[in-house]
Amino acid sequence: MKHDSNYWNDKNNVFNESKKYTSRTSFNRRSHQAYETARKNKWLDEMYWLNVKNKNIFTDEADYVYKYYFVEENAVYVGRTINTIIRDLQHRTRENDSVYKFAKKHNVEIPKMEIIESGITVNQGVEKEIYWERYFRENGFLIINKTKCGSVGNVGKSRWTKKKCIEEAKKYKTLSDFMKYSNTAYQRSLKKEWILEMTWLERYKKNKPKKEKEKKSTIKTLPKGYWKNKKNMMEEARKYATKEEFQKGNLSAFLAAYRYGYIDEMDWLVTQKQHKKGYWTYKHIEEEAIKYNTKSEFFKSNQTAYRAALKMGIIDDFFIDNYIEY
Repeated sequence: MKHDSNYWNDKNNVFNESKKYTSRTSFNRRSHQAYETARKNKWLDEMYWLNVKNKNIFTDEADYVYKYYFVEENAVYVGRTINTIIRDLQHRTRENDSVYKFAKKHNVEIPKMEIIESGITVNQGVEKEIYWERYFRENGFLIINKTKCGSVGNVGKSRWTKKKCIEEAKKYKTLSDFMKYSNTAYQRSLKKEWILEMTWLERYKKNKPKKEKEKKSTIKTLPKGYWKNKKNMMEEARKYATKEEFQKGNLSAFLAAYRYGYIDEMDWLVTQKQHKKGYWTYKHIEEEAIKYNTKSEFFKSNQTAYRAALKMGIIDDFFIDNYIEY
């Protein structure tokens, strides 16, 4: 059915249209004009029914709701995560993060992360996060969140839960086969560091020379916190020309580079490969995007894939905000 040019300027019309769909992708494909209007007006985050493609993941009992309370400023940040250690690190090290920016602006230390809800499903976490944000707002606290509480972030974007990744990995004997034949599950496992628990995956072929096995042993005996030292990290990364080589050559250092935020400074690590025209389909973009935590990382590492996602209007399928919530 055709509508006049002003029809989609009405927010109610756009919202009514969006409720016909279960994902942003289907909304974009079947009603592109309405989708574009919602995207430009930043209404998509309010359309919570579009945020997930696989609703079964919301039954996982893995969610936490937390806060950072700045006492002197009477300000609070409310968040939700399935990994409190990584999320706390992100708040303390990422310069575009709301908590980090607020602390720097007021020249104060970032307070301790306080857990206010635990042992709940992600679906319950969404509700609790909204509840606590409203509670603090109504009681006179300054809310420093830069995005609306209750968005589901990237956790709903992938069917690859930890359990399913482990099940998938058990089909393979080597790390290279896992990466080759099930790359999305591999990248998810790498990003979440589940891969360190997949001890049955051989990292080196049996016919490799002894020197390589000795190298593996040397990496294991490094002192605790070795890769936290930026100088040590950069010296190791300089041995490689691409992120793929770095990942295969020293997985522990590679993961630490992401964890401590050094990877963005390793601009000599090339990641882009030449692909034929038309290569960047939704599936291939998703496999690439899952490697990164932010739109900025995605753009810096693979501008071709990033621009393809932008052109197709699917970038928000993988990144709700400037940074991943989990």
